[in-house]
Amino acid sequence: MYELREDKYHKLHRVLRRFKIDIKQGDSDKGITKSINHLTLTNCQNKIFKTDEGRTLVEVYPMELCSFRKGQRYILKLGGDQQSSALGFQTIKPAVQFEQIMLARQNVKNSDHKKLLDAYGIRIEKQFLAAQAHVLPPPEVVYSANIRIPKEPPQLLLRITDERSSLYNSIKFEGNNFASRHVTTQCMVLKHVKTLKDQYISNLALKINLKIGGLNHCLLGLKAACNNLPTMIVGAYLTHNNLSAKMKPSIAAFVGSLDWTMLKYTPAVGVQPLLEPSDEDGRPQSQEPIQLFRTLLTELLEKWKKNNLVKKFPKKMIIFRDGVSDGEFTQVLESEFKAAKAAVEKLAGAPNQCKITYKVCIKKHCLRMFPNWQCQDQSGNAPAGTVLDHCIGDPFLFDFFAQTQSGLQGTSRPTRYVVLKGESNSLANQLQKIIQLSMPYSHTMQ
Repeated sequence: MYELREDKYHKLHRVLRRFKIDIKQGDSDKGITKSINHLTLTNCQNKIFKTDEGRTLVEVYPMELCSFRKGQRYILKLGGDQQSSALGFQTIKPAVQFEQIMLARQNVKNSDHKKLLDAYGIRIEKQFLAAQAHVLPPPEVVYSANIRIPKEPPQLLLRITDERSSLYNSIKFEGNNFASRHVTTQCMVLKHVKTLKDQYISNLALKINLKIGGLNHCLLGLKAACNNLPTMIVGAYLTHNNLSAKMKPSIAAFVGSLDWTMLKYTPAVGVQPLLEPSDEDGRPQSQEPIQLFRTLLTELLEKWKKNNLVKKFPKKMIIFRDGVSDGEFTQVLESEFKAAKAAVEKLAGAPNQCKITYKVCIKKHCLRMFPNWQCQDQSGNAPAGTVLDHCIGDPFLFDFFAQTQSGLQGTSRPTRYVVLKGESNSLANQLQKIIQLSMPYSHTMQ
């Protein structure tokens, strides 16, 4: 502890805070449980603090009597071997997870927790909620419809690395400099190169073709779903570094489509400073609304106009905002939707030139779909394109759940889409269709 750098100390404090510690003097001792509230560099025997009740307290517990309680959440990134071990219980098949949930319900019913549930009037149904869902038809893919051949042979930097090579981040960082000189970088994993499986080589070829300006395929029905209007798809996310150095800022990342195919895209990245005043740990707070929303969206719109020969401005824009919780809807919408309209007005001359639909995408929820055996795909999950927009949802919001990708391992988690603002008056089925067609990479093509 005494030799830890300040950033490492803050990182350790954030990880261990609120961890429960069991303190027992022997196997027969029932022991007590304490929670870590704060770390200090001061000798514990000289540390005096006040409890919530205002009592001055000094207590010392030898480390030999302390142990971490099992089953607590670990919030740092797992190492390679740890991640491989974790996959054993993280990739549980839907049928197995179904049985485990039913068993957990039965255990709650037969435990002391039932008294607590009864006291608050909470009742758990015996069976899962049966809801009617519908499956959107898979998109029709067209190949060789728009072949583009570079005027000059592309410059390509290939690097074969180990699966967990430390060089990967360095290569991709330098790749940003190479991109300005029209040089593309591509990393290949050694163990996959040795086997040369068709699926790996095919996926690699598709990625390289896109990077050098090619077009792998296009989707029929995309223009019709957008009412034959030029439509731009934008993804926005703000990542926070709460476990890192004390003054590390947040990073705002955008990606936007460049034409009607929605298969060519461009990024925009910005740094967002932390918000003062500091919290109780002396750490500045992160803020969720993206302060650079107007700047980054303007950058994407300028690239759209530059990429289109006729310099057409998009008539519709659909923004997918990730990383927002329900309690932040109002705050984020008021700030970012206003910024989006300002970006449109700056380039188009009028804020109504482009109709904007603002959606929030939520993956951190506990809802899972367990389809009947007749409707399952090969992994036991609901097929790609499954939409649940009845029975479950917010009664005051326009939201639905959609599973846009085929399951490979474990139980798939559908995405909850919440439409916070829609100027184009699109119907629910139109928005669901656009989501399906604008995410073709999510589908497994047989």
